[in-house]
Amino acid sequence: MRIQGTLCLLAMLSASATANAQGTITSGGATLDITDVAGANGYMSDLTSSVGTDHVFAIGLWYRLGATGPERRLQAPTTQTYVGAVATLTYTNVDATGWNIQVRATVSEPVATQAAVAFAVVVTNASGAAAPITVFAYADYDVNASVGGDSATLRTGLPDPAIDVTDGATVTFAGRGVNAFEVANYPTLQNSLNDLLTTTLAGTGLPYGPGDWAGAFSWSRTIASGASETLGFGTLASDLVVAVCGDGTLDAGETCDDGYTDACGACNATCTAAGTGSTCGDGSTCAAVSNRCRPASRK
Repeated sequence: MRIQGTLCLLAMLSASATANAQGTITSGGATLDITDVAGANGYMSDLTSSVGTDHVFAIGLWYRLGATGPERRLQAPTTQTYVGAVATLTYTNVDATGWNIQVRATVSEPVATQAAVAFAVVVTNASGAAAPITVFAYADYDVNASVGGDSATLRTGLPDPAIDVTDGATVTFAGRGVNAFEVANYPTLQNSLNDLLTTTLAGTGLPYGPGDWAGAFSWSRTIASGASETLGFGTLASDLVVAVCGDGTLDAGETCDDGYTDACGACNATCTAAGTGSTCGDGSTCAAVSNRCRPASRK
């Protein structure tokens, strides 16, 4: 199920008022609640599936104009809207630089136990001259609402990285067209992005853990005057689902589940192999037509 959800998230990445105000977007049982847009961590956020466990502490964006110098954090937007499954935060003439940035977040529910959010960051150079810009996407996950037990591995590398962060549940940090990444203990990356020095992501930190995970992607682009470029990244949270043999749902660790707990038919009593089609676990006989165990009253 996690792989299916990641594919949905990557497909979304390809397709796609007042300071500190909060907003919520939903799709099915998936919810993204942005509680603060101007904190030191970026956007303080809660991402939950229908299971209800929050896996995300913060997701933020920083930028740097030119090759050197400090990064600047996107803080209070010029306008922000939260409609249905989509949040749009617009920064006009951000920090009086002549650049415009629009952040569009779309939440989705790939399956009932997953929540995904895809970010499309549209960067427009309205400064009057071509110029280089580096954009950083930062994520701080507390998987399974737990601090300090995260482990992480790199599933796919640049330019479309996917980092799986696990602590019972799994949360994936994925991006498109990324130039660099880095993983470190919180708050190392946040401090680096907020200080007065130049930050260069080193491609280090994986495999990681256990610990308090944080990670970042960066995109380095030279954008012509009047031109725009869209950068994409996202998060997929997959809640831990306990396998229940006999519920008719194929869970992790099961090779089959025909909706019954006996040994007859398509699946055996432990959901690990095909059923015998002859005798039930309790000794009753199987019905000839349905190949299913007879109820006790029909013995």
